[in-house]
Amino acid sequence: MICRAVAKVKIVATPEVVATVKAYCKALQFCTNAAWDNKIRNNVKLHYVVYRELREAYKLPAQLAVA
Repeated sequence: MICRAVAKVKIVATPEVVATVKAYCKALQFCTNAAWDNKIRNNVKLHYVVYRELREAYKLPAQLAVA
């Protein structure tokens, strides 16, 4: 049996939240480019290629870098 719950949550767009979302978008584009350039279709293999640079260059928290 599958049980799902949906919750509406309002997030206040503080400068920190906006900066994190912008960094995440840039990091996502970086991952897409790296996967395309290296012909990687497996997310586990991509993780080993991009993780450290995501953490260093985009200052993302670990959970966002993994996502």
